[in-house]
Amino acid sequence: MMTEKQQRAVDFGEGNVLVSASAGSGKTCVMVNRIIRLIAEGKANVDEILCVTFTVLAASEMKQKIAAAITERIRTADAEESERLSRQLDMLPTANISTVHSFCKNLIKEFFYEAGVDPSFSVVSDSEREKLVKRAIDRYFDEMYESGDEKLELLLPVFFKRRSDAALKNLVVSVYNGIMTEPDPFKILDDGELYYTEEGVGKIYDELAAELKAELKRFADYAEGYAAEFAGFPEYENYVALVINGLNFAAEGKTPAEITERLADALPRRPGKKKTDDEKILRAEAAFKEFADEYGEFRRKKMKEYDLNDFDEELAFAADGLEIYRAFCGVVKGFAAAFAEEKREENCVDFSDFEHFALKVLQNEAIRNEVRARFKFVFTDEYQDTSGVQEYLLRAVSNDNLFMVGDVKQNIYDFRGCNPLIFAEKRKLYEETGEGEVIDLDKNFRSTNAVISAVNRVFSGSMTQKCGNVDYRANQMIFGADYPEDEGEIGFYAVKKRVDKGNLPRGVYGVVKHLETMNDGGFFAEGAFIAKMILDIYGKEIFVGKEGKKKKIEFGDIAILLRNANASGDAYAKELIAAGIPVSANSKKSIGEYAEIAFLIDFLKLVGCFNQDIPLASVLKSNIGGVSDAELYEIRKFTPRGSFVDAYGTYIREKGADDPLAKKLRKFDRYMEKIRLIASFTSCDELLSLVIRENGIDVGLLSSRMGEFKMARVNAFIRAAGAKKQTVDEFLSGIDETVKALTVAYDDENAVKIMSVHASKGLEYPVVILAGAFKEYNDRDKSGNFIYDRKYGVAIAHYDTATMVVRKTAFLAFLKKKLLKRSREEEMRILYVALTRARNDLYVVGEYGKTCPNFKKTHFEGDVYSVKRPFDFFAENDFPFVDAGEWDERKQAERSLRKVFIGECDEELASYIAANLDFKYESADEFLSVKRSVTSAAHFDEEDAPAFERKPLFEDPSEEFFDLPFDVSADLASAADSAGSAGAVAGVSGAGAVDEEKKREDVGTAYHAFLEKCDFRKDAESEIKRLIDGLLLPKEQIALLDRNKLGRILKMKIFRSLDGWTLYREQPFTAYMPATLIGEENSGSGEILVQGIIDLLCVKGDEALVIDYKYTGEWRDDVLVKRYRKQLELYVYAVEKVLKKTVTGVYLVNIKADKVISVDLKNKF
Repeated sequence: MMTEKQQRAVDFGEGNVLVSASAGSGKTCVMVNRIIRLIAEGKANVDEILCVTFTVLAASEMKQKIAAAITERIRTADAEESERLSRQLDMLPTANISTVHSFCKNLIKEFFYEAGVDPSFSVVSDSEREKLVKRAIDRYFDEMYESGDEKLELLLPVFFKRRSDAALKNLVVSVYNGIMTEPDPFKILDDGELYYTEEGVGKIYDELAAELKAELKRFADYAEGYAAEFAGFPEYENYVALVINGLNFAAEGKTPAEITERLADALPRRPGKKKTDDEKILRAEAAFKEFADEYGEFRRKKMKEYDLNDFDEELAFAADGLEIYRAFCGVVKGFAAAFAEEKREENCVDFSDFEHFALKVLQNEAIRNEVRARFKFVFTDEYQDTSGVQEYLLRAVSNDNLFMVGDVKQNIYDFRGCNPLIFAEKRKLYEETGEGEVIDLDKNFRSTNAVISAVNRVFSGSMTQKCGNVDYRANQMIFGADYPEDEGEIGFYAVKKRVDKGNLPRGVYGVVKHLETMNDGGFFAEGAFIAKMILDIYGKEIFVGKEGKKKKIEFGDIAILLRNANASGDAYAKELIAAGIPVSANSKKSIGEYAEIAFLIDFLKLVGCFNQDIPLASVLKSNIGGVSDAELYEIRKFTPRGSFVDAYGTYIREKGADDPLAKKLRKFDRYMEKIRLIASFTSCDELLSLVIRENGIDVGLLSSRMGEFKMARVNAFIRAAGAKKQTVDEFLSGIDETVKALTVAYDDENAVKIMSVHASKGLEYPVVILAGAFKEYNDRDKSGNFIYDRKYGVAIAHYDTATMVVRKTAFLAFLKKKLLKRSREEEMRILYVALTRARNDLYVVGEYGKTCPNFKKTHFEGDVYSVKRPFDFFAENDFPFVDAGEWDERKQAERSLRKVFIGECDEELASYIAANLDFKYESADEFLSVKRSVTSAAHFDEEDAPAFERKPLFEDPSEEFFDLPFDVSADLASAADSAGSAGAVAGVSGAGAVDEEKKREDVGTAYHAFLEKCDFRKDAESEIKRLIDGLLLPKEQIALLDRNKLGRILKMKIFRSLDGWTLYREQPFTAYMPATLIGEENSGSGEILVQGIIDLLCVKGDEALVIDYKYTGEWRDDVLVKRYRKQLELYVYAVEKVLKKTVTGVYLVNIKADKVISVDLKNKF
């Protein structure tokens, strides 16, 4: 169903139309539907339509859509109409729906005689073109050297650097490439002579004065906002008023010199600091300091930027520079001729030739009229990315029948010659003269309202007619997608840069530090923070607007966008890899960079040769050795000198039999001897499989976050090791090549995408993370002594060859400001493209140095000169902001979305539990729904637990882990055991029973949610008030809670005695368990991978408590214990096996009955 504006564009009759379409507004869809309508209604045949697209893929997709639409109409058409439409379908493969270069190529081949080319020409690739350019420039310069060309004699003293003419050659080629995007390339250079004359210098000074006045006026307007904030503080109000008056007075100057002279005097005396503790005064004082510092910086910068030469001196510089300018332009023209000759000799053309040869053909009036007559309608997509020469071509082939679709806010190819002014000026022309129609498509069908509102806030204050050629405030995006009102999340996160990962105890052998940083290259706080963010949102439920249903976020739904992925993509990828997150990036990462594979390689190296420090330490720290960092330190401290391998041997030999660490090392040594023996007669892959299973490495990996992906990589590595059935030594001999080539194929490209913003254009993702928000833009190309501009030509600094002194000129300063403005406007558009790629959630992340920058209170409308990085385009309240400070994953563990730590938290223990118990499944967060459904199935009938069908649980596993035959959740096993093995669910009849069960289930869930967030150390009443009155739970859950019952629960002895324990809420686990423990008596000695969630796990030292919540009407303790005994046994087994903790207490909390039942599980296994 189309909107009114979309339909208007589709149905538009004769004449030119400019469709200005915001991101996600369906602009290409509108164009395709218009073409289909014209063909279907017989207003044009397929071969009477010219449609120019931006890419070959876009043209192909457009043809497919048109073909599908025509085919559909044929099915319902009468015989005559069907025949006509069939003819259209036959013409479609050769239709003029193509890129502009393809259209030009066909035109040149048809009229080759007018273009002056051989019709059998070939098209050079980019690399071939570079070779031709080098050959042409070198040959041309050689000819000039041989002939003693005067142009070189003038230019070499200026541009000859480091005894080479390479700099001059590069400048010539660069300017040539720039001018070739315009219809009359050399006219730009010829017209540029004006700015080396008195008339041109006068224009430059006038424009600079006008620009400086505008900047002063903008800051004065900005200061007005502070004036209101300082109401009630006369000294601050007066200071702001003096600043505004000073700026206005300076802006009355006539010349840049007069304005800056007045600006120098516009610096009021700051009022002194107040000695007070009054918070209101302190806040005002801080705000004043912020404003005064900002004004001081602005004033200093403007005085420096506009410190120009005296006008007469500038005229003298211009006169000297004119000769240099003419010589340079002459060399550019000479190179153009030499390059054209090279291509003629090779009978080839490049892409810019396509456009210029086509232009030459169309300058023939007869040919131009012939081509125009062929097309009743001309379409162009992505019109904002049109260059000057392409615009001329479109005008030449159209005749008041041009349909242009684009979004000037998405022009991000200015560096390629795509000129956003073409779109803006066309819009202005149509609006003022009526020569064409302008239709705005402002409804966004891609993003959630949260995303759209945030984007509107950012650009309404910064993207204006003066800055970006768009009045964004008047054309904001409108929410148009089918998302719930509360769907979507946005946030801006700042992370403090950290130099290293922390220091080890003094004297620790460097091998431990090496193990922390290997494959890492240092700690990148922003990348690590993003990795943690991804792990937290992975599995979160989002709404798919186009499908009208919910789904869980997968890795492939997430994109990290960078300004320059080539330069910084690797750094982000490394941190994601370190976190076990699958990554898809242009720079392919080998599987060996993942920690689990690096460990396996170290293990194989140790098997091949034990005398290696790093592999030995790595394997000792693993499940195989079980040695901690502190114990590694003890080994080194015992033998300070020599290799770590020697220290290891000395410790084993000289420490007594009762030394715990020596016992551990001797056991490890015996194990490695056994493994080396096995390795002598078994293949590498078989050895790896054995060691992984024997030491529970598979369980450890699967029990960690992203465990299934880690195991996928491990399995891929084992397959590679077994490809040729090699021994360990044979496999290690080619390990570098094997690992480099080895990648893991994720289902449906289920990996986080890391890409540049430019690469993301035209794409969309449920979750977008824009990284590098504090990274400053690269302005090196705007700080030199030579600048090209497509409107003004070339500005060159003044060179005094006699004194070897280089002086800046006003023309150079003028073009630097123009170039900086254009660059910042493009960066603003790049930011717009990045933010509008998000469908559901949008996050912006940046890493800062010593202090976190502050947002401006308002946007500097039109003031792009103050922008140094993406962050500067934002203002207060655009996005919710969080300063994460010096972020460290260990310190952030308690911020996890799945865990809450209360009480004294031992960091080493927390890390160990996180590594061994915390696990995200591919169907993450389905635990609670499974648990509830099983609980309800087991308790429909309070008097008699229903029968339960067990067999399907094992025939249809929910996951596949390491090729195991079975996979069952602890709750499912419990329910199955308590229910029996025969028959279907009994005791349920009618919708009433189901509704009642659903209600009880919802109540139980509400109490679970309350207990998950509750701080048991606090007073019961204060906690109830905090969680309920503070609306920290969903309103529908709060409505189900009874305050009196909550008070009784929180006063239970079990909750009042948890001081000193570290608490883990809703703690997931995965563990292999004997099949007999599950109840599979016929499975012999086999094992089953069991998954589950412990409501409350309490840990102190080597002890642990397991507490499980139930909401049931069963009042008899023995019945409840019997019903849930199996479930609790599995919980206890998992804690004791994986964490090596002794469970000293197991409790069932019957919420409905306000009772705590202590469960005795002695002799349980």
